[in-house]
Amino acid sequence: MDARQGGAVVMWLGSGGLATWARVVIVALVLAVVAAVTWRVAEWRFGEQIAALKLQHERERGETSQAVAAELQRRTEQRQRLEADLQAIDEQRYGELRHAQVINDQLTADLAAARQRMRVRITSARCSAPGLPAGAVGAGVDDGAEYAELHPATATDLAQLAADADSCAIKLTAMQERELARLVR
Repeated sequence: MDARQGGAVVMWLGSGGLATWARVVIVALVLAVVAAVTWRVAEWRFGEQIAALKLQHERERGETSQAVAAELQRRTEQRQRLEADLQAIDEQRYGELRHAQVINDQLTADLAAARQRMRVRITSARCSAPGLPAGAVGAGVDDGAEYAELHPATATDLAQLAADADSCAIKLTAMQERELARLVR
């Protein structure tokens, strides 16, 4: 429609050819059609943008899900390796502890039954025996050191004390190795 025709429409509307209400209706219809067309064009344009945003969002969610799944898998494998390491440490140290307990129990039983004797080195054995001078020292085959035998009950107590110390050392080593394994992972 060119300018002359547009002017003719306005003149026709304004010349009284139509009633005022009809003119209002026509203008309203024209505005409604323009608004509807504008609305439809905007809907198509925004629909494409929303579809693109949804697609991008789905891609990002997929990437995030894959990253989370990979991290969970990595942590699960790391935890399983740590558990295997800790299990190996526990088995090794428990075996050592059990072996030490068996040996110490046997030694304690032998000492209590006097099947074995426990001797301690002493620096001076100046025990006077009847009929010997106070300064006389018995002849020995080693470097002159003297030894004394402990009473079986005392030897048993001493062996049990050493066994307890061995047990504590093995348990402490196990705890240190477990902690080190946790820190390394």
